[in-house]
Amino acid sequence: MDISPDDEVARIWADVLLACHLFETSLERQAQRDGDLAHGHMQILVVLNSRPQCSTTLTELARTLRFSLSRTSHAVTTLEKQGIVDRRAVDEDRRASRVVLTEEGRHLVRLVLQRQHAEIRDPLFAHLGPDRVRLLGDLAHRAVTRLDDSTSEGTIP
Repeated sequence: MDISPDDEVARIWADVLLACHLFETSLERQAQRDGDLAHGHMQILVVLNSRPQCSTTLTELARTLRFSLSRTSHAVTTLEKQGIVDRRAVDEDRRASRVVLTEEGRHLVRLVLQRQHAEIRDPLFAHLGPDRVRLLGDLAHRAVTRLDDSTSEGTIP
């Protein structure tokens, strides 16, 4: 029996959904185990770690992660209580606040990322090989461009 194009698309879609779920589950489990962090909190630390002076405004942090401002603020409050980030007033705008990764936060994000790369990213990429990794990167970029509410085009190039 031949597989119809609709059956093949349905199978591929199911595989994509399961892959996304397994990927998120792996990242969540690893961040929890190695950093005692929720994956969403780890995402905040990764963004901060990538910024100059490990700092950005709360609004920009929310925008970068595609989180609501209230979700971001709540997560930052949790991280602040753990001593991982500091929240500071922005001189130019009293209503705004700046989030800064503490030294403890820098150490934690480096540790968790190092283990994440060793346990999840590097084995996955090694299994795929360089050409497929580049293809995966291209496909991921196209999906983000198409699905991201914060982009204006919303079409796959």
